Parts: sequence; structure tokens; C-alpha cells
Amino acid sequence: MASRWGALLAVLILDVAVAAGCALWPLWPAKRSSGSRLEDLGWSGEACNGNADIGILAIIRCLLFVGIWVCSSRWYGAKHNDRVRVALWTIGYTFMSLLSVKMIVVASCGAESRWPEMGSGRAGLVMIFIPLVLGLLFVHMECTRLEGILKPLVEKSADLEAGVTAPLLGDHKKTEEEDVKSQNLFQELVRLARPDAAIMWVALVCGMAAAVLSGLIPMYAGQAIDYAAIDSNRSMFTKAMVLLVLAAVGNSVLVTGRGGLFSLLGYKLSVRIRHQLLASLLRQEIAFYDVTGSGSLSSRLQGDTTSVSQAISLNVNVLARALMQMLVVLFLMAKTSWRLTVITLVVVPVGAVVTQAFGARYEELQKSILTELAKVNSSAEEALAAITTIRAHAAEASTEAFYVQGLARVFKLQVTQTLVYCGYICFCALAPNATLIGVLFLGGHLVLEGVLSAGELVSFILYMQTFADGFQSLGYGAASISNARGSVAKVAELIHRKPQIEEAGHYKADHFDGHVELRSVSHSYPTRPDSNVLEDLSVEMRPGEVVALVGPSGGGKSTIMKLLQRFYIPQSGRVLFDGRDISDFEQHWLKRNVGVVGQEPSLFDRTIRRNVIFGMEPEDGMEPPTQEQIEEACRMANAHDFISGLPDGYDTVCGENGVQLSGGQKQRIAIARALVRNPKVLMLDEATSALDAESEALVQEALERCQKNRTVLVVAHRLSTIKGADRIVVVKGGRLVETGTHTELLAKSGIYASLVRRQMQGMGSSLSLASEG
Repeated sequence: MASRWGALLAVLILDVAVAAGCALWPLWPAKRSSGSRLEDLGWSGEACNGNADIGILAIIRCLLFVGIWVCSSRWYGAKHNDRVRVALWTIGYTFMSLLSVKMIVVASCGAESRWPEMGSGRAGLVMIFIPLVLGLLFVHMECTRLEGILKPLVEKSADLEAGVTAPLLGDHKKTEEEDVKSQNLFQELVRLARPDAAIMWVALVCGMAAAVLSGLIPMYAGQAIDYAAIDSNRSMFTKAMVLLVLAAVGNSVLVTGRGGLFSLLGYKLSVRIRHQLLASLLRQEIAFYDVTGSGSLSSRLQGDTTSVSQAISLNVNVLARALMQMLVVLFLMAKTSWRLTVITLVVVPVGAVVTQAFGARYEELQKSILTELAKVNSSAEEALAAITTIRAHAAEASTEAFYVQGLARVFKLQVTQTLVYCGYICFCALAPNATLIGVLFLGGHLVLEGVLSAGELVSFILYMQTFADGFQSLGYGAASISNARGSVAKVAELIHRKPQIEEAGHYKADHFDGHVELRSVSHSYPTRPDSNVLEDLSVEMRPGEVVALVGPSGGGKSTIMKLLQRFYIPQSGRVLFDGRDISDFEQHWLKRNVGVVGQEPSLFDRTIRRNVIFGMEPEDGMEPPTQEQIEEACRMANAHDFISGLPDGYDTVCGENGVQLSGGQKQRIAIARALVRNPKVLMLDEATSALDAESEALVQEALERCQKNRTVLVVAHRLSTIKGADRIVVVKGGRLVETGTHTELLAKSGIYASLVRRQMQGMGSSLSLASEG
């Protein structure tokens, strides 16, 4: 808050200093000039040549703002919020209007002298326009900063009136955070576009040259009119026309080059952003996807990346073109006639003020309309949901009347909004026409007085149209970039997001036995941090042993599988392979030695061969398996025969999610994908639960074949799958409750035995041991 007070105070002091300094500066020579009087220096002379009124206006305005500032602590409360805000901006708009009128008067009647002339009563154009232009800027800055200071006071007053003593976050802090965020977003845009800086600079140079030629076209057109209609000089007319044609052709070539380069920039940028975003998403931990839907990420990858690339390429193109065009045209306008230029530019601050006021009022009405419409819709939904009650009490008429009353309130607000919109449209249509009329009126007088030629007046009018087009494009581009801020923020956040699970280590064992152990592991999911899925669980799987993991749904079976794949890091305890922590191993090495077959195999829209060697391609930094190794893995998975029977064999495209294959075929390809790695540890997560009897038999045969000489962890709920395991581990409530062979556990008559009896008695096709998913 102190920084805002200091900034406002600095602006007020600078405002008065500039205005008073420009008004008093001409007096200093007067002290050394005998016989000079104050009225000769513009203090009481012609209004169009003096600047004392500007200084007086600045002092009055600053005193009013200071008065509002000082009195705000006494009478500026929640009840006076709108009243004081209106008063504040009314003062600001009034002084802006007065300064604009002064500019018009000086442009219309002011003398040509640039600097003060002692004894002539002329303050000079420089001394007049410096405080005028800066005054318009200062007024807006003072209103904005003062409103930012007073807002927290309103909130504080409202809190005291409501009896709230806890400090609230003021809008001023939000504004500061938004400023930092906007700065970071701008830096992000620059970072994304930096690799293509050379293309952008060439495009900007083309745009600058095109803007210069675009500004020369009206000038040569005006000269051609002068030489044809006034001077009757055929040779000069021909020369002007040749230059006009060259400028038009050169402008078209440069505009084409600029547009093409910016389009190329946009395409390259879109590819780069999509690449960076997907690469970042692929690095994120699995817990990130537990709370972030794939639809949302797909939207970021498609719509938001397009918005970001357009914000940098298309909108930067529009902004650069418009800005350079406006600067060039503004220079030529001022060179042609500074008086007409001032008349033209006066509409800019007026238009900005009107647009700001319209936007604030329109947004306020829109919020009110949406609020009332929500109430109306709520009443309609309530009525339809309770239609039986309405009919029972014959309250159709009163319910309808209540709904119509709500619609009437909405309609009244919409009418007000329409009137505001019509007023703004009227201004937008009237302002350029009024400016044109003013320019024609003053320009006509200048032509009659011989100050301007007819051709120069025509050129200036063409400049005006070009300047107006550039100003409109500038507003469009700025609005588009502003709308793209949300997309930039979301994409940048995902690109720079660091996974909460650190990257795996770099250890690669020379010899891997496949000894797996969970030692005193406790775990809870990030989405449910207060609910432990595993509680101090310890499980050991010795090399070459087949271990079946069973238990009720929600007992923690799938969680164990996920921890063994390092999808999550346990809150406590360790996951070990051959006595070494799982985080020490290099990721690709570990995945090659630990194979996984899930319940629902995920195949990709590529050939069977590439699905089998998925994750072992050259891009993954691994040497891909040979065709013989692929076929051997498929034979072990009972998949080679049906693959060979396909028209394209191993080059058959599986389709999206393997849609071209049956469930059993997909599962056998998934088994081959695990076996082609020749893993020492194989994890089977209900690999046959979703298959029919025939497919299950083929898959079960393949599974029994591939379990030899490997450490195998089987999660299943069918008795036929688990009874042949070397050891069965029963998990319930995240704890190890039973362990032993099938015969030993039946003899204990515990949980496992009861579940087996339920299945044997035909109470269900399973042991009710489905994993929690």
C-alpha cells in the first residue's frame, strides 16, 4: 500500500510540476525584458496561444484528488463505494475533456510559433502541447492509482460494518500478483518464440518496410491529384503515378513476405509447443493423472496450444503491422499538417475513455443478467422437479407468475444493456465521422488560405483511414492476446511442471536374480492422503518363485503392483529388487527386466510388430529385438499362429486400442510384449479375468509356459489361476493376513479357505477378490 501511495504522490507532484513549469518558464525571460507584462505572456491573452489555463487545471485537479484521498478514511465506506468511484472518474473524465478541447482550440487557432515569444502573448506550441499530452496521461494514472488505494479502504470499512476483524486479501495485492503473472507470461511467450527469432526479425523488417510503403501510397496519390488538377504538369503526374505503382507493388510483396514468415513461425511454434507439452506430460507421475482428466489434457494439447501459437504468430503479426503502420502514418500526417493531426488524435483518448466506461458498465450488467437468469432457471428447475406438489396444490398459476416476474427482471436488465450498447455503437459510428468533418472543415480553411494543397488534404484523409484501420487492428490484436493469456498460463504451467516423483537412478545390475521384496511398506494415494491403502506390509518373492496375491476388493493388491512399477513412492518402507531400492535403478533397464501384463491390455494404432516391441525401439535408447526374438515371444504367448494367419502378418495394424483384434488376441500380444524383454520378474494382473472360456484356456496355457525360470507375481481371483502357485499371499485392509500354499491355507480354514468354499459352492464365479482398479 505504501508503494501505491508513493507512486500516486509522485504522479501528482510530476503533474503539477510539468504543467506549472511549462506555464512559468516563459516568465523567466520576461524578468530581463523591460516592459513585459503577464498578459503578454498568455496569462490573460488569447486562449489558443496561452498555457496558464493548463497549469491552473492541473493544480485544481490535483487538489481535488488529494481531497478525495484525505477524506476517504472518514466518509469513504461501503455505502459510498459507487458514489465516490463515479465522482472520481467524473472528475478525471471532465479534465480529460477540457484538455481535449484545449488541444482542438490550439490546433484550430493557435499560432505557428514553437517557442515562447516575449511580448507577443504566445507561449509556444511546445510549451502548450507538453502539459496537454502528459496531462491526459497523468489524469488516467491518477484516477487508476487512487481507485486502487481506495478499494482496500472500502473492503476494510465493509468488514468493520459487518463485524469482521480478520484481515482480508485486498484487490491491490491481487493486482500486484496479476502484474507479476502478466510479466511471467510475457517472458514465457518470448522463451517459446526465441528459437525462431531470426524468422521473426525478418518478418518484422518486411512489415516495417511494408508500413513505410503503405504510408507513401496516399502521399503519391495526393501528389498525382495536385499535378493533374492544379499544376497541370503531365511529366510530374506520370512520375507520381509510377512511384504510386512501385509503392503498391512493393507493399504487396513485402506484406506477402511478412504474412508468410509469420505463418511459418506459427506452424513451427505450434509443433514445438505440442512437442514440449507432450514430453512434459509423459514425464509426470501417475498420481497427476489421478486428479487430471485425459479430456482436459487433450484440450490443452489441442486447443490451448493453438491459441498460444496464434497469440505469438498471428496476433504479433497483426500488432506489429498495425503499430508500424500507425507510426509511419502518424509521422506523415504530422509532416503534412500538425493541426489536422491534433484534431485526428484527440479522438483517441476520448475513445479510450468511452470504451473503458462502456466495458465496465457492460460487464456489470452482464453479471447482473447472468445472476438473475440463474435464479430464474433455478426456479424453473425447482418447479419441474416438484411438479406433483404443484399439481396437488393447484399452484400452476402462481408458479408461472413467479417465473414470469423473474423473466421481467432479466428483460429489464437486458434492455438497459441494449441501451448502453446502442450508445457505444452510436459513439463508434459518430466519432470517426465527426473527426472527418472536423478535418474537412479545418483542412478546407487551410486549403483556402493556401497553407495546404488539395492533394495534401486528400492524402491526409487517406492517412486518417489507414491510421483508423491500424488502430482497430491494434485493439483486435491486443484483445486476442489478452484472451490467450489463460491458454498461455495453462500450457506454460504444464510444460514447466516438475514431476513429484524424482527420476530414477542410473544403476544397471550386471546380474539380476529377480528377488523382490516389499519391506514395512505403508502407502496412501495423493487423492486420499488420510486413508492408508497399505499398513506396514512386508512381502517377499524369492527368485524363480510364483506368488499369487489374493484378497478382497480394496485390500491393496493393485497398489502393490503399482508400487513395484514405481508409479508411486510409498509413504514409508522400501521396495527392493535384489536387495536394492527401486529408485536406484535406471528406468529403461528396470522396465526391460520387469514385465507386466494387465487385465485390459492397451494396444496402439500401429503394427503388431511395433506393439510387441513397444518401449524397446531405437527412440527409447534400446536395441530393438530381432524378428526371430519377436516370433519366439509370440510363440510362447500362443500368438504366432493367429498372427501368421493374418493377411499382413506382423505388419497388420491393430487399430486404435487394438480394435481390429479380439480380446484374447490382444491379451496374447500383451503377453508377448512382456516376454520379448525376457524379464526376470513377471507381474500378471488378472490377465484372464475379462476373457471367455476358450480365450482363457489359450492365455492360461501361455502364462503357465512363460512362468518358468522367472519370479512371477500373479493377481487373480479365479481358483484355477492361483492354486498352482508356489505361495499364496492373502491381503486384506492393506495388511498381510495369510500366506502359504493352496493346501496349507485350506487347512487353516481362514479367509482364503472361506473364499474358496464360496466359489466351490457356486455362489459366484470368482473369489470376490477383484482388485480395486
